[in-house]
Amino acid sequence: MKKREQRLDAIRTLLQAMPISNQAELAEALKRNGYVVSQPTLSADLKRLGVAKVRTQKGDRYKVREGQGYQRVIEKKLAFEYLENSAVQTIEFANHVAVIKTRPGFAAGIAIEIDRKHLQSVLGTIAGFDTVLVVCSNEVAPDILRAELMQIMPAFDSLLNHQ
Repeated sequence: MKKREQRLDAIRTLLQAMPISNQAELAEALKRNGYVVSQPTLSADLKRLGVAKVRTQKGDRYKVREGQGYQRVIEKKLAFEYLENSAVQTIEFANHVAVIKTRPGFAAGIAIEIDRKHLQSVLGTIAGFDTVLVVCSNEVAPDILRAELMQIMPAFDSLLNHQ
């Protein structure tokens, strides 16, 4: 079973990323992301997060109230280690491109960290909701990109070895 902190992070991410109007929808979204929870647990989690149901033009929707409820605080120096160990799910290479699949909502953070490293082999990144596209220059072999990514994100090595 996933830890409560990870589940709370997943709930917060899902509620910020998509319109969810009831606990059944949220439970299904969590299940798709590897979290199976009972209704009482989900209800307690929503309370802990300070979630409110608000009426919008498109119907009711759960919202996490800013500044209230559970907020996970990670030391700045550990933030990227947290992302690499909890957010990245798979990585695949095709010619001069790497496709990194993440937990919902984490792709932008991973892309930003890759961009900040100014790797010589990386031309740039494009982040979606749960996918990062890493493009390397034509002169760089995919093995070099793979090695550079593994230097800055050691968790990639275990992902590559388990695919």
